[in-house]
Amino acid sequence: MEPIWFTAILTDEKGRFLEKGFASLPLETNSLCFKSSFVPLLKIGTLVTIIRTLDDRELESFHGEVYVSSRQFLRITAVDEGSLKRIKSLFGFNTAFESFLTMEAPVRFPFYFKKPQEIYAAIYYLSMTQLKFQSMDKLETGNRLILDIEKNGQIPFDLKMLELEIDQVVHYGGMSVCYIGSILRMPEPTRANLDAYLDQNKRLLQKKEQPPSIP
Repeated sequence: MEPIWFTAILTDEKGRFLEKGFASLPLETNSLCFKSSFVPLLKIGTLVTIIRTLDDRELESFHGEVYVSSRQFLRITAVDEGSLKRIKSLFGFNTAFESFLTMEAPVRFPFYFKKPQEIYAAIYYLSMTQLKFQSMDKLETGNRLILDIEKNGQIPFDLKMLELEIDQVVHYGGMSVCYIGSILRMPEPTRANLDAYLDQNKRLLQKKEQPPSIP
């Protein structure tokens, strides 16, 4: 699973500019990562701020302590959970697979016979009620799509006729766009398969988050 890297700047405790780059949410809670072609080396425990940006506009700030510091990478911890809540709702991930979503015909054109449009999607979050994905295709809130995939190397279950509606369009500074959709309905077999898939994924994530055993 790969996190989404959004545009960001790094500043010191007093708000002085340090570097421009990209930030992401790691699997670990209360932390953020920052990367750039050059990152100043900082002492562990140094207080810094990572600011999410879009088109050079500052959107939200995250304060924390340096935990890992190298020439191209920085991780901060002890970030306030409340400040991370919104960004987790946008970029938090629990899966990673690619698929094509089929665009439903507009409701106002019930006899729309044009071949359904296929949307490439890199899906990074999936639950019983929500689906989040990245795509370079242009979509709008209110668009309805169908996920219909068979068991393959990425997904060990069939996920057939899962219908969703786009609720939110999130630009993050990348070439693609993040889309967040609510799941409207799905057949009972798909519901059972999705529940099993999410349970399996949860166990895998918990295993990754466990600290290594000490011999």
